[in-house]
Amino acid sequence: MRFVVVVAALSLLSCATEKPVEKAAAPAPPPPPPPPDHPRTWAEVPEFYGTRCPPPAFVLDEALKKTVAGATWTIKGTTAARDAPWKGPLTIGVLGAIKDAAADTRTNLEKAKVAFDKAKVDVILCNGDVAETAEIHDVAKMLGEIFGDARPLLVHSGNSEWTGGFTDAFVDAEKVHPAFFNLNFIRDLDLGGVHLVSLPGWSVRDFVKEGGCRYKTEDVDAVRTILEGIKAKGELAIITAHGPPRGPDKKSLDATHDFGNVGDEDLAKLLQDGLVKIGIFGHILEAGGRATDDPKTHKALALPMKKATSTLLVNVGSSSSVGIEMLDKKTSRGMAAIVVVDDIAKGGTAKVTFLQLQK
Repeated sequence: MRFVVVVAALSLLSCATEKPVEKAAAPAPPPPPPPPDHPRTWAEVPEFYGTRCPPPAFVLDEALKKTVAGATWTIKGTTAARDAPWKGPLTIGVLGAIKDAAADTRTNLEKAKVAFDKAKVDVILCNGDVAETAEIHDVAKMLGEIFGDARPLLVHSGNSEWTGGFTDAFVDAEKVHPAFFNLNFIRDLDLGGVHLVSLPGWSVRDFVKEGGCRYKTEDVDAVRTILEGIKAKGELAIITAHGPPRGPDKKSLDATHDFGNVGDEDLAKLLQDGLVKIGIFGHILEAGGRATDDPKTHKALALPMKKATSTLLVNVGSSSSVGIEMLDKKTSRGMAAIVVVDDIAKGGTAKVTFLQLQK
């Protein structure tokens, strides 16, 4: 009996100390995917590069297609293309340094529209200093109201815009008017065998607004790479930049009242190397309304031009109604330009007409 009791007690003790069977732990959830290192869609571009100008080259995972003036455009990233070859001459209406949304400046732009419509311009280019920061949304809205969606509206920064504000304004504007193309982001706009290549901003830190678009030598080198690719395909390139190349004297596109020649030396070298022969510039407003066919001497072309030239560099001046004392001591209260590029398949020729928007 004693043996039975002891065995029973040991049996009870064993039951009391036996550990319950534990359930297997649930597997750990997989780590979240790393954030993308580039914008996947056009809508994501401002998140990545809305305050960075110029941006690095990028390719979207999902290209954006939109229709403007009956043509389909595919935005792939820093490149975009019209889905048809260009036929005939390309006529570009240019508005430089609009700067403000004042009533008289609006009148200037309305006059420019009449002239652009008469000339049947294909695209409208606003090549920097589109507005001071406080008025950038107003100017973007004004451009949309005046020019609508009849043709592409191409815009890029100069030295005056706060980059974040510029991005916000033209993101909003593009939602209303698909005709807007932000050339801060799109650096090579292929119209169908003829390309507009942009160099937004300016190179001199002291003359770029805090938070504005400042380019460096490596950004000019990146433009050189784009131009080399276009040339290798046997296609034509036109460069649009806010600031002009460095010139040699007081007759140059970059001559100022008091500081001599202040243009960009890297840009001058690029042009002198012959990779691109047609250039549209501004920034030095007192030298507006000038044109040359020589990137080294900047020898002035007689105006109005009687015939097109194979090389053409222009300073388009300012479309603002604010009075500017020009180098010839006259006052300008608004100008614009019409650049016609022809013989595109043969390497291109170009001619400019300057418009005085106020007498």
